[in-house]
Amino acid sequence: MEKLNGFHHIALNASDFDKSYKFYTECLGLTEYRRWKTADGVKTIALLECGNGNMIELFSSAAPRTMYDEEGGNVIHFAFRVDNAKYWYDKAIAFGCESHMEPSPKELPANPPIPCVLAFVKGPDGELIEFFEEH
Repeated sequence: MEKLNGFHHIALNASDFDKSYKFYTECLGLTEYRRWKTADGVKTIALLECGNGNMIELFSSAAPRTMYDEEGGNVIHFAFRVDNAKYWYDKAIAFGCESHMEPSPKELPANPPIPCVLAFVKGPDGELIEFFEEH
């Protein structure tokens, strides 16, 4: 039987490709897997590895689109699995991100409950990024 093997990538439009690229590579430590241009040569696209085979696909764009734009789909946020949410939150804030939620201990009401620390920042184009520290 065929099955899904986890997510491959999340695609993001970047109004300032270099700024976003630096944030994801220099601040968060992602590494470039591949880079190419669209067939018309107008946009740059980079696949950035997050670890465990997960990637962010970063598109250069003349204007930012939000997660709620018609063409942007209905992505609410994306979460990085981390060992220390406060460390990554502080690092993102120091890099110039805006705080959305400071690191907070939570117990998600699943069955069984999920004890964790959650923190959220807004990325370079307003994308909502979660740092998820599960205990």
